[in-house]
Amino acid sequence: MAGTSESTGLTLTAATAADGEYLYRLTEQTMRAYAEATWGAWNEQAVREFTDRAARDGSFQLIRRHGVTVGAVRVERFPGHVVLDQLSVATPYQRQGIGTQIVRGLMSEARDANKPLRLRVLRVNPAKRLYERLGFVVTETTNERYYMEYGG
Repeated sequence: MAGTSESTGLTLTAATAADGEYLYRLTEQTMRAYAEATWGAWNEQAVREFTDRAARDGSFQLIRRHGVTVGAVRVERFPGHVVLDQLSVATPYQRQGIGTQIVRGLMSEARDANKPLRLRVLRVNPAKRLYERLGFVVTETTNERYYMEYGG
């Protein structure tokens, strides 16, 4: 999914090195409680290193709605499948359909390319329900995560 959706006002733009702190804060805001519930701790250094690196390499896209940054998404595209690696919508903007719109766009992209769309979600994260509502199925389960797939 790229570009703009006029009907929703959502746009995606590549993150830059200057967005590292925003990506860290967003990840902390949306994932810290789930990380602590899963692993018993939040590893600030590891998350900062990941978000700084991902900001510098442009693998994150910032999600903007009507010009306001409301979240970020990281997608990896492979010859045989597409991976939704991370999707974070800032707390004040959750439950407004933003995540659903982003995932539906990726589902359409994967369907058009005749590839499955894959993701993983922590077992304690209620986002699993969203993915199930959108048609994803669990393909593998570990102590920490559900691995899910749409299409294919």
